[in-house]
Amino acid sequence: MASRRSIRCPRPSENIRDMAIRRAFVSGAGAKVLTILLGLAAIGAATRHLGANAYGVVAIIVGLTGLFGFLDFGIGGSLVSDLARSYARRTVRDMRTAVTNSYAALSVIGGLVVVLGCPIVLNLPSELLFDAPGVNATEIRLSLLLYVVATGVTLPFNVGPRIALSLQFGLLTGIVNLVSGVMVLVLVAIGVSFDLSLSYFVLIFVGVPGITNFAVTIYLFIRHKRYVLPKWSLLSFSGALNMVLRGLPFLVMGIAGAIAYQTDILVVAYVLGSAGAAVFAVLTRIFSSLIQLFAGGLQQMWASVAHALAEDDKEWVRRKFWHTFSITMTLFVVAAGLAVLLGPSLVPIWVGSSISPSWDLFLAFAVWNTYNFAMMQFSFLLNGAGKVWSQAIPALIMAGINVPLSIYLTQQIGLAGPLYGSLISHSLTVGWLTVLWALRVLRPADSQVRISSHA
Repeated sequence: MASRRSIRCPRPSENIRDMAIRRAFVSGAGAKVLTILLGLAAIGAATRHLGANAYGVVAIIVGLTGLFGFLDFGIGGSLVSDLARSYARRTVRDMRTAVTNSYAALSVIGGLVVVLGCPIVLNLPSELLFDAPGVNATEIRLSLLLYVVATGVTLPFNVGPRIALSLQFGLLTGIVNLVSGVMVLVLVAIGVSFDLSLSYFVLIFVGVPGITNFAVTIYLFIRHKRYVLPKWSLLSFSGALNMVLRGLPFLVMGIAGAIAYQTDILVVAYVLGSAGAAVFAVLTRIFSSLIQLFAGGLQQMWASVAHALAEDDKEWVRRKFWHTFSITMTLFVVAAGLAVLLGPSLVPIWVGSSISPSWDLFLAFAVWNTYNFAMMQFSFLLNGAGKVWSQAIPALIMAGINVPLSIYLTQQIGLAGPLYGSLISHSLTVGWLTVLWALRVLRPADSQVRISSHA
């Protein structure tokens, strides 16, 4: 019937999924290399201009983006899986309903972030602001206010990259991120030239990604308007609530991840000061950049797994996952090793002598991020297979262990404390369960024990 009419575009096949992943990895990584270089140049210029303490404040505030990444209530994660499955089943109404209600729910949430967040920041006691010698408290408060507004306003446009993944077009995000990198570097150069304050740099690092997400969203609404353009007749309170409920496991995982990992820089800031946070932020950026080289392809893998399983193509999932895992892990280990060998001597040249991380700190970052990269691939596989709650519950337990352990280890061994705290807590709770569930998903169908008729 009309409400369930099929998509008229060709149904994506195994070949199209393969092509989507290949393009996301190759084109995305190629664009990402340039994006990373641009980002490193921007951070280097900002650090040299602001100094370690002021840039430490910028790093902490920008890091709140990860800490409050769960503000979308898991809707983004749910949208990727739901939209990819609807695309495989070729139902226009399901696709447009998911996008319409996701966009509406995120718009409401974004509005609440601004309305509730601004008064909180304005009335926040000065003693709760970051301890940054030489940085004016009013400037820090203004920076936090700009962060809240930029986050709330741009939150609805997070649907853009999710739609691109679901339509097997993940390479688009890599291209747009490259444009974003150019914009950030140009605007940072302007800020340095005109000697602008740290609040300007916070706005640049937070606001520009939101602008690029807006561009992606509008482009997809125009390009694929028959399939994903929001339609008022499909908007309903129950539909928006359903997207929120379906996003609950992703929300739980987001909260757990924010508590466990995104608080690392805050732990460092309050235990070791803003100068320590600046060092931690610089190394975090280096290793997160390595992960981002592959992030586009891995996220595309998530959407493609959901699509393949909706078509009952389990053999493709098994074959493609192990092929991708072996290649990306090899490349990541080599890249992390080079970072450990070359990083201690190159970082002071990059950001200035005020930040000079030790070799053992680089090694701690390499160990944790290599483990994290492997777990990320297993997690994306489970997301595509719809096994999110099996990760979410252990993640909450992990978060409860991680924070106190990270604080203790930071007090005992310094900057490497949060990294080893994360490694220990994750491997003992979420890690082994994630691998176990992933192996079950990847188990060949003919490996199931069959009872013969004469047994």
